[in-house]
Amino acid sequence: LMAWPEVLDWFVNGSVCYMVPQAGEVRFALPFKPGNPSFVVELKVKTPTKAYIGVHSKDQRNRPSPQPYGCMNVTVLRCDAPGSESTKWERVREDYEWGTKDFLGVYEFLPEDGTCIICVHDYDGGAEGGRIHDDLVITIHYLPLKQDGPSVEGTITLKTAPPVLEAIQYNPVYIKGTFQTVEAYAQVRRNISTQAQPIQHQLVSTVHL
Repeated sequence: LMAWPEVLDWFVNGSVCYMVPQAGEVRFALPFKPGNPSFVVELKVKTPTKAYIGVHSKDQRNRPSPQPYGCMNVTVLRCDAPGSESTKWERVREDYEWGTKDFLGVYEFLPEDGTCIICVHDYDGGAEGGRIHDDLVITIHYLPLKQDGPSVEGTITLKTAPPVLEAIQYNPVYIKGTFQTVEAYAQVRRNISTQAQPIQHQLVSTVHL
């Protein structure tokens, strides 16, 4: 244990750990090039849901060529009836963390929200260090919105990112065309061997909560 004044002497920043043993969990590996995540997350829930959404980058310490962490932007969009052509989306929320290894946000999703898109992207506003240069991991921990509420029901589907990135700077957001379903490596429901073997990842496009 270390007293908080001593922590401040030795560390630049820190994180708070939420202990929610009953929460479901899914993690996605997000291949990322500056300005171009490989997919976005489409979320539909049938029950009121609280979600802890995290974005995590590789630790740059002791790497031969460390890169700046960049600016993590997490934008949530909502649409009641996505169409096959240009569709209007509402920007529900936008959060960011600048120059840190991890992001964590707490969100609420309701059945009446319809289809929600969670898009992780970086920042290109002319400021130095806004780009992300490494692959990321997205974590989603989910549980009923109310303690005595119904169990979480819903789906997570991975979709192509470019239609969102082209339009996300505007509000309302008009996304042209249809999303295409894609696959990514995921770790679902803490799929960890009891024999302390490496975590097994699986290639998925849809996860049922």
